[in-house]
Amino acid sequence: MNKLFLWRILIIALTSSIATAQDIISDGFAFNLLSDSEAELVALPDGKKYEGDIIVPASACGGRYTVVKIGDWAFKDCTRLTSVDMYGMVRADIGVEAMAGCTNLRRVIMPYMLLYPMKIGNRAFMNSSCDYLEIPPNVTEIGDSAFFGMNIKEIALGSSDLTNLGSAILANSTVEYVIFHMYSFDVNSVRRIPENTFLGCTKLCYIQLPELLTEIGANAFHGCKSLKALSVPPFLCKIGDNAFSGVELDCISFISFDKLVDEVPKYLFSSICGQHIPKLIVFPADREKTYRKWCPKMFKRKTPLLVTGRRGFWIYDGVMIKKADNTSDLCRGVNKPYKENAKILINKGSDMAICLPTLYGGGKSRGYSATVNGVPKDIEYIPWRYHIFGGMILYDNPFVLQLKDIRSPCTINIDWNN
Repeated sequence: MNKLFLWRILIIALTSSIATAQDIISDGFAFNLLSDSEAELVALPDGKKYEGDIIVPASACGGRYTVVKIGDWAFKDCTRLTSVDMYGMVRADIGVEAMAGCTNLRRVIMPYMLLYPMKIGNRAFMNSSCDYLEIPPNVTEIGDSAFFGMNIKEIALGSSDLTNLGSAILANSTVEYVIFHMYSFDVNSVRRIPENTFLGCTKLCYIQLPELLTEIGANAFHGCKSLKALSVPPFLCKIGDNAFSGVELDCISFISFDKLVDEVPKYLFSSICGQHIPKLIVFPADREKTYRKWCPKMFKRKTPLLVTGRRGFWIYDGVMIKKADNTSDLCRGVNKPYKENAKILINKGSDMAICLPTLYGGGKSRGYSATVNGVPKDIEYIPWRYHIFGGMILYDNPFVLQLKDIRSPCTINIDWNN
């Protein structure tokens, strides 16, 4: 009886082990069962690797199991994998190092309009490669070092649901453009950029920060030497040590600090700029006394301009003009539109461009008129498109007021004539 009992226990143990750990192969994919109705995609057995363009199935074994996750290490070091399409999945968590080391990966399509929250695990794309990555609206969490060392140019992060960012998510990556898809009504959006988030991102040249951001962690932008323009969100009030070490901004704008104390802009300026004074500084016109109080030297070195208008504008110390022949000029500017009057401080002798939103109907500059110190100035209509973030068009055929070799105080008035 004892031997029979032991044999039964051994058989039960082996059966249980096989049921929970054995890979199920279905249509060329390997799966682990998570329950009697759910499975996760896992690495292929016997050292085999996924390769080429793959479409992750929404279900496995003829629809018996719903695929709810890209498992831990599922595609790790699949160096011949070129694209992953997850669009058909109804749940789509991405596990730890799930796509790490995929050095020839060019495209990842994530699902939109999910019914369940989605999480991206620690080091999920570490040392991988992708031309462009857009994080869908239902992602609530991005783990530590999720995109660390990634070879990527553009990334769009999040929505109102993205409330938990890990540390160093893009550190040491080649990212150039970063945008947070968050707006003032996203009350649950990211409030903090964690420590080391963009540490060592030497190619980062554009970032649109969340409007409700209150804190930037230590070393967050350390070494981002290509970052030349920054718009400071209105509620930002805490910056960690060395957050902007090695960054020398040409252009910085303060949106509004009406709800904050007067000392906050001084603290922010010194934390972001250090001893370097940008050649173009923009701030709300009604806050001039505050800014003069905390940075009088800046006013002595700069030429003030007052820009007024009713339709909003963007400020640049250069313009990215993308013409029909695909030639372009490099743009460096503040990445937030001004809807009200603004005071601008610019180095004497510098050039500046004011971009105005396109008027429907287009056609020359008949919708705008401008004066500089009372003298009429031409506004140029430029047919170009500025594409970033996977085809999103920031400007389409804008009107541009170019100011050259500014040497004396200017009052610029822009009117919309229609």
